[in-house]
Amino acid sequence: MTAAYASFANKGMVLTPVLVRRVETTDGEVLFTAEQEPQRAVSEETAFLMSNMMADVINAGTGAAARSAGFRLPAAGKTGTTNDYHDAWFVGFTPKLATGVWIGYDQPKTIIGGGYASVLAVPVWGRFMAAATSKDRPEWFSKPATVTSATICRLSGKLATDSCHETVTTATGGTTTESTVYTEYFVQGTEPTESCPIHRRIATSPLRALAELFSPSHDEAAPQPAAPAQPERVAEAAPTSQPASAPEPEQPKKRGFWSKVFGKK
Repeated sequence: MTAAYASFANKGMVLTPVLVRRVETTDGEVLFTAEQEPQRAVSEETAFLMSNMMADVINAGTGAAARSAGFRLPAAGKTGTTNDYHDAWFVGFTPKLATGVWIGYDQPKTIIGGGYASVLAVPVWGRFMAAATSKDRPEWFSKPATVTSATICRLSGKLATDSCHETVTTATGGTTTESTVYTEYFVQGTEPTESCPIHRRIATSPLRALAELFSPSHDEAAPQPAAPAQPERVAEAAPTSQPASAPEPEQPKKRGFWSKVFGKK
């Protein structure tokens, strides 16, 4: 088995965490020991934002089956399914415990048709975590001072307005109350500053507003006045010394069929 735990080495007045890795047999014989001071991989802000994003996986995503399995504490995680359903993974964590579940064969082959991790691995993870954390209190990571929150409209990604809560008209003419508002975290300075343009424009037709929002924006060119028409120039006839020709005599009209019958001229 492999054991990993953190101890603290006293260096002057600063306590520095030291990661200890140890491999031992079932009889307790130590086969390998290594100590390593941990190095920061990501910033505090990134770690907090990513943890909150992956919390949505368990609360309303592909890891939601963990809740059906009886696990209730705040947690985050990620599912994974390999090609042809050879492997089903779920790795999740609370502030105190991280656990991974893998389901598959020693020699890669399809576990079962449609064997996604959300169906195979997540329920196992949820049942284990429900038992392993049964005495733990609900808690989550503290928000760093450099992270702020904002109320966002899910459709536009902008700051939510009162209209984002309003009653809207459906396509069939009825009305329903819909809310697209949720709280999102941002590193200070990256949060949106503009209000939701969709519900600000029209609250009763979100599809039309979406089309306007994502259509290419451009200013139409103002119509140019038509140029004034130039008077046509009439070519002057050149003087000629030839006398005008006499008009041709009028030709007699041909009589039609009915004129011949009724004797009309």
